[in-house]
Amino acid sequence: MKHFLLIALLCGCSAYSTTQVKKAPSPLSQNTGIFLPLNTVLPAAPVGFGKAIDVAVRNKDTIFEQINGASVSYLEHGMRDALFATYPKPGDQAQDINLELYRFTEAHGAKLQFTSINGNEARPWEGTMAVRHDFGLELVAGRHLLRIIYNGGPVAEMRATVSAIAKKVLAHLSP
Repeated sequence: MKHFLLIALLCGCSAYSTTQVKKAPSPLSQNTGIFLPLNTVLPAAPVGFGKAIDVAVRNKDTIFEQINGASVSYLEHGMRDALFATYPKPGDQAQDINLELYRFTEAHGAKLQFTSINGNEARPWEGTMAVRHDFGLELVAGRHLLRIIYNGGPVAEMRATVSAIAKKVLAHLSP
């Protein structure tokens, strides 16, 4: 009987250790049901801009603190959480880049929210549906809605910078 318990204990430990070896999913992976904190994928500052400031991760209970009345629409479409950050331009208080990344429970909810903001203006961009404005880029990718808006600076230069940030975020959205 003692041998049986010892063997059972050893088998249980062996099974436990093999289940712990699994690789953790990408924080924003489209194919997992796991929702890891969004701030783990905040891109580094783009060239010429300072480190992200005013970084905030909001959930269903705290989104009102960030976007007030607009929150209702996001919540109705199944927003789970969101990441907000600002990249300042050193020496130029009138120029910065604002990043907003919303994660929805389902891709359909992200698409509904994106369409409610942008109508049918979206065009394919980097494997997503996006709208490029003279003031930024908005896109929907799976269950994520990304908005990157810039204030000040030459449009061509800012478009390139915003596109670079978006590509970094999209790299984390892939499974």
